[in-house]
Amino acid sequence: MIISHSFNFVYIHLEKTGGTTIEHSLEPHLRPEDLLINNWTRIFFDKENYKLSEHSPTWVAEKWLGDRYNNFKKFSTVRDPVSIMKSMYVYSKGVYEEMYEGTMHPPEDGSLKAIVYSKKSGYGADGFVDYMFSRGYHCVSPQVDRLGSMINDGLIVDLTKLNDEWDNITKWLGMGKVAMIRKNVFNSSSVQFSSDTVNSIKKNFEKDYDTLPNITGVRWG
Repeated sequence: MIISHSFNFVYIHLEKTGGTTIEHSLEPHLRPEDLLINNWTRIFFDKENYKLSEHSPTWVAEKWLGDRYNNFKKFSTVRDPVSIMKSMYVYSKGVYEEMYEGTMHPPEDGSLKAIVYSKKSGYGADGFVDYMFSRGYHCVSPQVDRLGSMINDGLIVDLTKLNDEWDNITKWLGMGKVAMIRKNVFNSSSVQFSSDTVNSIKKNFEKDYDTLPNITGVRWG
């Protein structure tokens, strides 16, 4: 997430939608008064202990900024949910195998627990998706739910258009020409889901399929 006071914009970083590339690209141009939250940083605020984090939904930024929120531009990227789940599986599998496989330390993160389940059950990528959905983790809730009010008051770009639209995006943000710095591009093309899993993904993200293609102009399969 980025909350830029100097350029007056909020970037909502949804998981597996190119957010790390966007944050790394914009970071060199941010100023001391701007806030970039990534790498599991948490900022707790107010008596209810609400927190800003890398993947906070729109309503948390609204709560943080209060009345000032209405004066900020809002920007986010979205992605075909089937591709999101493939990318999440590949990323989580890589992290698990690098940090936990062969150790006696069970992971605490939900997506890494899903990898453990997928391995032990033998269900692979299908088992990963089933585990994530059955636990109702925030990161697999519909994108439109996490974007909330900015659906009607913001710039929402499909990840497949990010390269082509990048110069227009940074100009719209008031930052001028900014070089794109590619980060964490994982190849998930080899991941295969069963037809039941694809149908499960489409059902879980039904709100996204109904809403987001009409906003971005990109039709998902």
